[in-house]
Amino acid sequence: ARAWEKAFDEPYEPIWKKNVKGYDFIGAHWTTEDCKGYDETFNPGIRAWYAVNGPDLDPSKPFFHIQHPHPKGTVYGDWAWGRDDGESTKALSRYPNAVAFSGHSHYSLLDERSIWQGAFTSIGTGSLRYVGLPGDASKPGYEKDRTISRHAVRSGHLVDVFDDRM
Repeated sequence: ARAWEKAFDEPYEPIWKKNVKGYDFIGAHWTTEDCKGYDETFNPGIRAWYAVNGPDLDPSKPFFHIQHPHPKGTVYGDWAWGRDDGESTKALSRYPNAVAFSGHSHYSLLDERSIWQGAFTSIGTGSLRYVGLPGDASKPGYEKDRTISRHAVRSGHLVDVFDDRM
């Protein structure tokens, strides 16, 4: 919280909302437990936040949800290292105009599973530092120790938003 307030000169909130050029951005900070890679209860207030604030979101245009772990059951298949406990998926499933960005797994942006379109859209953002190599997805922890050099890869997404598409 202190680092957020120092960097942005504004009060820290576990879940924040900003409007940029008419589009809403909602960010959910990691507020609980250490990273374990799967079924992360990283911010237990997501469903309650959307229950209270969701009706204020404009259904005629996309809004952008940002969190570190992937919403469970979206990008990178049914079992993905770096997923949350499903609370964000339950919350966002009420909004077909939601676009969630997450990146906990560090999988490549070139992996076709990095974009999921279901009840909402989920996009895996890869990593600015290194890329994880998926292995046997049937085994929990399969990504462990399967990374390209932590200095070898730099990647990122640019998303253009238009009135009728992204």
